[in-house]
Amino acid sequence: MKMKRKFSKISLMSFLLFSLVCSVFWGSTISASASSSGSQTVTQMTINAQAQSNGDLLVSETWALHVTERSKAYSNFYRTFDMTGSNGISADSITLNSVFDEDSGIEYKNIGDINPENVTGPQNSCYLHKSGNEIEIGWFAPKFISGNRTFTFSYTIHNVMNVYQDVGEIFDTFVPDKFSFPITKLTGTIRLPQAVSDPNTQVRAWLHSTASGSWKVLPDGTGITFSLENIPKETMVAVRMLASAALFSESPKQINEAKGSEIAAEEQALVDKAIAHQETQKRLGYIDAIGGILFLVLAIFLTIYIRKKYFKPYQLNSPEYYREIPKEASPGGIAKLFYYYDGGVDLTQEQKGRVYSATLLSLARKGYVNLIPDQNEKEFRISITDDKAHEDLTQSEAIFQQLFSNVAEHYNGSFSMRDFKQYAKKQYVSVDSLISRFWVTAEREHTEAGWYEKRPKAVKAFIAVASMVAVLGIVFFVALLAIANLTMIYLPLGMLIGGIILAVSCSSKKPRLTKTGQTEWDQWHGLKKYMLDFSNLKEYEVPQLALWEEYLVYATMMGISKKVAKQLKMVYPQLNTVDYQSGYWMYTYFWYGNFYHYNYDFGEQFSSSMNQITQAATRLAHPPISSSTGSGFGGGSSFGGFGGGGFGGGGGGCR
Repeated sequence: MKMKRKFSKISLMSFLLFSLVCSVFWGSTISASASSSGSQTVTQMTINAQAQSNGDLLVSETWALHVTERSKAYSNFYRTFDMTGSNGISADSITLNSVFDEDSGIEYKNIGDINPENVTGPQNSCYLHKSGNEIEIGWFAPKFISGNRTFTFSYTIHNVMNVYQDVGEIFDTFVPDKFSFPITKLTGTIRLPQAVSDPNTQVRAWLHSTASGSWKVLPDGTGITFSLENIPKETMVAVRMLASAALFSESPKQINEAKGSEIAAEEQALVDKAIAHQETQKRLGYIDAIGGILFLVLAIFLTIYIRKKYFKPYQLNSPEYYREIPKEASPGGIAKLFYYYDGGVDLTQEQKGRVYSATLLSLARKGYVNLIPDQNEKEFRISITDDKAHEDLTQSEAIFQQLFSNVAEHYNGSFSMRDFKQYAKKQYVSVDSLISRFWVTAEREHTEAGWYEKRPKAVKAFIAVASMVAVLGIVFFVALLAIANLTMIYLPLGMLIGGIILAVSCSSKKPRLTKTGQTEWDQWHGLKKYMLDFSNLKEYEVPQLALWEEYLVYATMMGISKKVAKQLKMVYPQLNTVDYQSGYWMYTYFWYGNFYHYNYDFGEQFSSSMNQITQAATRLAHPPISSSTGSGFGGGSSFGGFGGGGFGGGGGGCR
């Protein structure tokens, strides 16, 4: 069961780590990309299109650019056209009329058809390049690193209009879906060959884009104007416009059928579809916001409920103070229980150090080792006793005794902590092995005591469901966006965050102690409280000093030995004399704190030394592995990208 629980935690943490690594990777990739390619924005795009009676469309575009520094200078800007057309709209050819640098006041020289991928033209030049079904209009400005530049270029699209019996159709994509610059603001006009008498009934138009925009007829009847704001890169902007067929009488593309009503119905269907999509998105927005909040609230509620029901320690009617120490107890065996609610699965290094100190004192109290003060060295020495009348050791204490016996034998009977450090540097495999055995054995001493609950099946189920909900949140977001072009953010995010909160909270929390274990925990903490308060307690008799010998062992394990020793010296004045039981282990304890290391604790000193020794031995025994390697009439708004665009699809940007 323990291995399964560890595997569950590892799997969950691996998933979270994977998500974090992906986020960091994507963030660093985007950052690196932005750093190497800079940023480019069209702050203002102005389009003026003049329809001709012969079916041509004369277009002038002005780009006000703002660019930031990148790995190479800016020079080549371009716009491409897909000559295969779209939605039945095609053109015969395109002519480049001019490119004008608004900043320098220079009109660029047309150098004909060059391939800008292979040839860099001279500055202040422009070109029109044909490649298969694509035409590219571009120019080479004087190189610059960053800043604001404005260019105006004009071109003619030949024979681009469809002229039916009842209407002439202009359907042009002014910003193609592969245009690589975002546009802050776009304004444009499309003018007819001549004005109409009643523009509100004789001119119909539709603006295709997912960006927010609108259009309206010009009051003089000469055409329409349109505008959009905050157009993301690679976002199409197209306009479809119908006017009297008589205006395009010279167009060679005369189609012998009436199609005005069909086109209007087609556009209305697209408008209806866009409106329905917006309504769906609006309803989903409410579901998205409310659902995201509900998932988070539910996750927090379930987390609190589960922690309270399955993890909150049992509240038992245990006495406030406790003074009995079980005969079979040992500092190492009891430490995990005592610190169970204080941290993670394993003891901290500081807590382990306290156990080392307490185990040494237990060996001294039971008569297995002597702690001999060395007044010249201002430290103590450890020796193995010859006395056979010892108290029995627990299994973990016996391993600690073996470790000290090995060191003492190496140094002819006794050793200091300096000697121990030198020994561990040479015999690190043996030291590391015995310390590892000590901890394994200490934990086994109470394995069968029934102190620890297993993780409830209900909690495991909650973790599994929460993890699935977190994954489904991501899948849900991607599926809606990819399949239905619908965006939901808060609901998937609520599912993701709520699932992670619930899964992590349930999996990272240790199971509580059983009632038996909680009783033992209460008793040991009752003993701690008694040792801290005993000098102020009038209702308890003062215990014999011999009993405090054992208390001091566990006070050291609990990290309160300094406070307890201070109270002992107040209650037992004999402890303050230099000649108190010379050679006795408690004498060494108080000698070290009183006479040579004022206000310093023996337990802390030994704990620090043992931690240094064991960590060094572990590093040496287990070195790290290294490797070398809208509307129709009058006016309207944009209604989304349904139906695509007309002629002019392609791209644009800079090299």
